[in-house]
Amino acid sequence: MAAFEPDGCAHDPSGRHVHRGPDALSAYYAGLFPAGGVPVEPCALVDDGRVCALEHNVVRRDVSQPLRQAALGVFSVGRTGRIAEVRAYGDTAPEGPGTD
Repeated sequence: MAAFEPDGCAHDPSGRHVHRGPDALSAYYAGLFPAGGVPVEPCALVDDGRVCALEHNVVRRDVSQPLRQAALGVFSVGRTGRIAEVRAYGDTAPEGPGTD
């Protein structure tokens, strides 16, 4: 949570929920990543010093549920240089024959 501004927030990929402040962010990320972080393969980065967009592939969400997913994270920098806002976007289509 140290990476976020005190009033920083994260929007979930559905766009329906905003998690604001240290307690809400901590609960959101603990539920999202109960086993810790998520391995990603960075693809492209665009950064103007105020907003950063990182295109990446999620390699695996957790050991019991292998996953390969295209994703995009957009990070806004706040007044102290920490993250003010995160918006996450992901392709949740299943893998396999006949899927794109």
